[in-house]
Amino acid sequence: VAMSTTRTPISTPTSFLTPHRVLAMNNMSAILAGVSLLLCLIVLGIVGLIYSNRESRKSLDRLSFRLLMYALLSNCVYSIGYIICVKVNPGVIAGVWLIQFWLGITNYFILCIALNLQLVLVHSVNVLALEKYYIIGTFALNLAITLPPLIKGKFGWDHVIGVCWLTSTNKRDRLIWQISTQLFWILLAVAITGVSAAITLTYLYKHKFPGKGALGSSSAASTSGRFRSIPMLDTRGHPLRRNATRLASKNLSNDKSFRSVVFRISIYPIVMIILNFFITVADLRISTAEGIYTQYDYNLYVVYYAFYGGRGIFYALMAFIDPCISRGLNVWRGQHSPSGLEQEEDALQYSLGGGIISVQAEIIRFVEEIGLFPGSDNGRGQGTRARNGSGSTMDSLRYEESNEGGGERERAMERERGIEVERGRGRERERGPENVGVEERGTWESHGSGQLQLEIQRSVQERMEMMQAAEAHVKRQI
Repeated sequence: VAMSTTRTPISTPTSFLTPHRVLAMNNMSAILAGVSLLLCLIVLGIVGLIYSNRESRKSLDRLSFRLLMYALLSNCVYSIGYIICVKVNPGVIAGVWLIQFWLGITNYFILCIALNLQLVLVHSVNVLALEKYYIIGTFALNLAITLPPLIKGKFGWDHVIGVCWLTSTNKRDRLIWQISTQLFWILLAVAITGVSAAITLTYLYKHKFPGKGALGSSSAASTSGRFRSIPMLDTRGHPLRRNATRLASKNLSNDKSFRSVVFRISIYPIVMIILNFFITVADLRISTAEGIYTQYDYNLYVVYYAFYGGRGIFYALMAFIDPCISRGLNVWRGQHSPSGLEQEEDALQYSLGGGIISVQAEIIRFVEEIGLFPGSDNGRGQGTRARNGSGSTMDSLRYEESNEGGGERERAMERERGIEVERGRGRERERGPENVGVEERGTWESHGSGQLQLEIQRSVQERMEMMQAAEAHVKRQI
């Protein structure tokens, strides 16, 4: 896939691969490979700077970002191999193998990004344990693909098109090796990546608006639809059940800023699809034509080699706008500026908190669960009206019971019953019910409401922490 400046193409029926044009394309592709290498190293240097700070490195804790960094590292080796193949004559065979192997590594790491997004958001799979399998599988597959032609001596100087590529001059034999050891696997990666990206983007579009079940007669009821019963998490914030991850994925999918991040991550596989599809079409065209015979084929050939040499430029530019880098730089600048404390707090809250959760919505949802609405069985509806006022927003709330939330609802109800019993005992000890005045009764009610409010605040705080942990856990996986 690269050309050597020290060798002249063997005479062929085409007049388009002149020594001057071969030299020009060599220089162009080598320069683009050098620019690609430089940009990738700059991105990796910035990431190293962010990682050197204890606080800002937390912004880099995202699986798809690590996969992108692996792809940039592999592209650095690819660019070095490409320059060797173009400029160093003894390195022809080694250069071709390096190009093919590390090209495949880069492609399949980008494929893993698309597949990972689908597994997390659509299927709610805990993928953090899969990272090592992404790496091992990518290397094992590409070794199995590129070693056979290397062992068989199929890599070397290509007499058909005057480049470092396949040594076979038989059209059928060339196509068999090219398809089986390169084009088929590129198209497979493109197909899987395209399907995964389409499924993920379709899922996000379907969850762009809240479902009808989340809509109520009031804005408060509507807001509470996002915060339904949350399964318990362990001490590290990892979901004990898959349902917790599914709930957090759905919650985050409704968040505009989170969808924006996912859309930006989805650009990586989309760019990979475009680049590889064009390269595959050009490869097939050049191989089946057995040379460059027309101006159209030559123009295709030039763009083809430009993409081969400079493909890493696209990935490096996308990494520059990755939310992990922008967030990490904001935190890093906050750590090293005079007004750093305030900026650091804001950046860390955004990067680690899993999004801002509405306390008011949490209180509304909790009050739903403990049954503070009119018409409940044990007469709590009257107490609710006394504390909230007749015709208030609370009177319009409805409780949607779930299997996971039933136990917590019962515990909350028991807590409220205990509060009511203690309140009644206090009244009997201090004064008889017949001597209780309206004002004093109001005071006791206020005292009971204060205790209930403390219970609600504690539970809300627990729920907020649980939701933050669940959402942060999902964000680490995407």
